[in-house]
Amino acid sequence: QRKVMAARQPMTFLGPTGLTLAFTTALYAYCSALSLPFLPMYAWVGMWTSGMLLAASVANLSGLIRYCTRFTEDVFNFLLAFNYVAEACRSIRASFTGLAGSGFLALNTAGLTAWLCQATAAFRSKRYLSPMAREA
Repeated sequence: QRKVMAARQPMTFLGPTGLTLAFTTALYAYCSALSLPFLPMYAWVGMWTSGMLLAASVANLSGLIRYCTRFTEDVFNFLLAFNYVAEACRSIRASFTGLAGSGFLALNTAGLTAWLCQATAAFRSKRYLSPMAREA
């Protein structure tokens, strides 16, 4: 029963987190640009969203999901990935205006992280681990 309560699946936690983070970041930037208070705006967005979800559930609009194709999902994932990469590049560029060596440190760390991700992406198909360990 505890497994059901905690869900025990990484996607239960990780799936909505990226979308929520991207939306919250964009909303915060919007509120900052217009000098609006963020928390009341975030509360109103939550109320409007709950109202729209209530109306969608009353109208039984969940059947429209069949019109969302794999292409729709891929385009949306591309936009999210582009947003994360753009934010990382903006952060690295901003670090060059700070302390003397922090910009190069941030650039080297980002480059090393990208290289490690590329180098270990196909590790599951290598023969270094047993098939059972590869799938864990």
